[in-house]
Amino acid sequence: MIADVVGACGGGPFGFSRALAPETRQELRGLPGAHELPAIRGRTVIPADYRHSVVVGHPNYLGAFRRTSERLARLICLTGAWSELQPIPDGAVTIVAHPSQPLQVAMSALENARHLAKLVRQIPGVHLAFKPRSPILILLLPRAVPSKILPGTARTLAGVYPELPGGLRIELTTDMTTADITRYAATLEQVIGQEA
Repeated sequence: MIADVVGACGGGPFGFSRALAPETRQELRGLPGAHELPAIRGRTVIPADYRHSVVVGHPNYLGAFRRTSERLARLICLTGAWSELQPIPDGAVTIVAHPSQPLQVAMSALENARHLAKLVRQIPGVHLAFKPRSPILILLLPRAVPSKILPGTARTLAGVYPELPGGLRIELTTDMTTADITRYAATLEQVIGQEA
């Protein structure tokens, strides 16, 4: 995939989003001419006069999509499991980083993520970093919680995204049921209560 990115950038200088997966950021950081662009509220900030290619996730690691292309910057979108939820911006180059789920499956997972978001917002001290735009939730907890004690795909963001203190990234799986989501929220509440 990194070779595809380099080819799409034409070998020249390029930017990449801070909101990409940590492993991808690390690989891109080591390439000549690469520099990291900031992300605010999960979205990449591209300066208005930026003329180089920009590598973004579709959605990115924080669950956000880029809805429009910049006039001067050339977008290179790395697709993921939830790419069917939003169209690729016009004029963007697409690189399949991970195959997409069918739209109906992705929509169902997004509804489950929204349901989980409603449940976890009721836990004292838990906040959403931003509204779920994909089946990826970014939670801000009162303190860092080891992700290994939570089920599924929970990952702490400590060290990787210090601007998200107590951050926890949860990516829902396509087979989660309403009962699974309720249990997940209860487990999270119990873990936070034990850590207090």
